[in-house]
Amino acid sequence: MGGLVIYAVLGWHLWVDSERVGVSRFPWGASCRRDQLDRLELVFGGRGGNACAFVRKGGHTAFRVSAKPFGTTQLKALARSLGVPYYDLFSGRSIDIQQPGP
Repeated sequence: MGGLVIYAVLGWHLWVDSERVGVSRFPWGASCRRDQLDRLELVFGGRGGNACAFVRKGGHTAFRVSAKPFGTTQLKALARSLGVPYYDLFSGRSIDIQQPGP
């Protein structure tokens, strides 16, 4: 239900399956194989908002989504479930790096 609401309001939704993580946008989307994903990184998204970048192991961004609908707690939980670290560059004086849990 929550994903449907986000899609209705923003025109996109984030999805995860056993092999890939991605975003569905009209008229196209983007995805990344889970074994190629290096980290989730909170970055400046423009217009005063932040975006969550899904960064590949080579350092290139696979795709970005607005961080606003999710919040820090949910993004950290997503990173943990994907087995990758979460980097928050806006958490104050130091960088908040959440390493993946067991």
